[in-house]
Amino acid sequence: MKQNSLNKIFGVLCLAGFLMTTPNVFAETDSDVNGNANKDFMSKEQRVKLQNKLQKLGLKNEQKHVNSTQRTPTPQPKVDKLIILVKSIVGDEGSRSAVIEFEGEEMTVSKDFIFEGKFKVIDIYPDRMVVYSFQEQRRHTYKIIKEE
Repeated sequence: MKQNSLNKIFGVLCLAGFLMTTPNVFAETDSDVNGNANKDFMSKEQRVKLQNKLQKLGLKNEQKHVNSTQRTPTPQPKVDKLIILVKSIVGDEGSRSAVIEFEGEEMTVSKDFIFEGKFKVIDIYPDRMVVYSFQEQRRHTYKIIKEE
């Protein structure tokens, strides 16, 4: 009889312990799922104290703030714009050529022509020419310039 009552007391204690710890377990997992909801409750004074302690130890503050994560854009090197004047286009669909003026030189180009690593002729149509600029890394379409 005495052992039966000890088992009942032990069972009640186990049940009470289980019921006391279960809400805490679920509360911890909920806050972890929500992105550590309590991590932003550090006061400004506590952050300053933490930074001072880390500086004394010679460590950098690893805590990232919203303002410090914004990046300033790095300036891109200035690229000269590709300027080509298309004077005329001759030929039919299979073997079209264009007479162009580039950097003061007049030349005749055809499809897949590459000029000194500056541009490549992609296609030549009856009214325009499409080139790829290696410096700008983009395509340009140039229409025929009508001289008056």
